[in-house]
Amino acid sequence: MSKICQIASYLIRVLQNIHGRGIVHRDLKPQNIMLDRDSRLYIIDYGISRKISSVDDEVYRKQSFVGKSVR
Repeated sequence: MSKICQIASYLIRVLQNIHGRGIVHRDLKPQNIMLDRDSRLYIIDYGISRKISSVDDEVYRKQSFVGKSVR
């Protein structure tokens, strides 16, 4: 497996983990993805993250993206 595929796989697993705990990061970008010397991946800067806890938030999680709109 290429290094980029390995990193993408790690990223997917980390995102599944935080979403499974009901957290939406809301500012995912390359600057907030870190690898340590052992190639462990970390997502950092949860400053604007949001906890999903209500029915409205569940709809938000499944149907929306937060970030810059591109048209």
